[in-house]
Amino acid sequence: MPLVLVCHAEFMTITLSVELFAGLRAAAGCDSIEVDLPTHAGPAEILAAVGSALPQAAGFMKVSRVALDDRFLTEAAELSQGSRLAIIPPVSGG
Repeated sequence: MPLVLVCHAEFMTITLSVELFAGLRAAAGCDSIEVDLPTHAGPAEILAAVGSALPQAAGFMKVSRVALDDRFLTEAAELSQGSRLAIIPPVSGG
């Protein structure tokens, strides 16, 4: 009997760079980080991965938004090599 392999997209992962801004960047001490994410991920999964990678900045994850390719992400989306991810915390200033 031949062996049949089934590929489930929800189990596939990708390593992407995530840009950090404002107070999050200062707390992290870097401009960006690389994280492993499912190829189909939503804001909650992305924020959890970044929070795990940067425990010193985890408090920002509760109040930050995720941008994918220059648009705020509101639901799960397909991620691929070259996807631009950013975490945008609340900012203030004048």
